[in-house]
Order: sequence, then C-alpha cells, then structure tokens
Amino acid sequence: MDKETLYKIVHGQHSDPVKALAELYFKGAITLEDISIRLTLPPVLRFDAWRYIAQNEMITAQEAGELWGLSESTLRKVFFNIENGKSNKFKENEYRKSGKVWLVKRSAMYREYGEPKVKE
Repeated sequence: MDKETLYKIVHGQHSDPVKALAELYFKGAITLEDISIRLTLPPVLRFDAWRYIAQNEMITAQEAGELWGLSESTLRKVFFNIENGKSNKFKENEYRKSGKVWLVKRSAMYREYGEPKVKE
C-alpha cells in the first residue's frame, strides 16, 4: 500500500483525493470497506470516492487495451477462452459483454497486467 499517498488523503493534503483513493482501490491496495469504515474520511470525500469508483470501474476492452498496451482482440480472445473453459484469467463478475462491446473491471486489469502503460 502507498502509505504516503494514504497519509496525504486522510490528512487533507492530497491535491486529488478522490482519484487517488480510486487508484488505490483499483490496484487492490485498499477495499471499499476501507473507504467506508476503516479510513477516517470526511463523508463527502467518502461518497465522492464511491461514486468515482462506481463510474470508472468498468471500462471497454478497447479502453483497457489502450491503457495497458494490448490489442482489443487480445482481450476478446481472453474473454472467449474464459467463456469456453480454456482460461481463468478473470473471474465471472470481472468482465461481461454488453451488445457487441466487451467490458472489464479496471481492478481486474491491474491485478492481471499490473500498472497501465499509459497514464490517464
């Protein structure tokens, strides 16, 4: 866990605490329970962090590919292999298809592929 970032957030010294909390969550460094209960956060910051995470957790395979330096077709193949029992890279609730578009959880991408190659 990035203790320095967390210290700055909790003590009101971080320039963008909402995005910083979300990034720590996406990386798996903190949980939603940490944000809700364990961290001493102002209620507004807690709410804003939850909302930001909810709005930014699911991304398209195209977005994920651009961020992590993968082709969208590579991710589609991973999803296809999972659907056919040939892979277990992502858990069932970490990806889904909406119409013709594949969606994947940002936190799952961090877990499987590490830091994005491109900063947002």
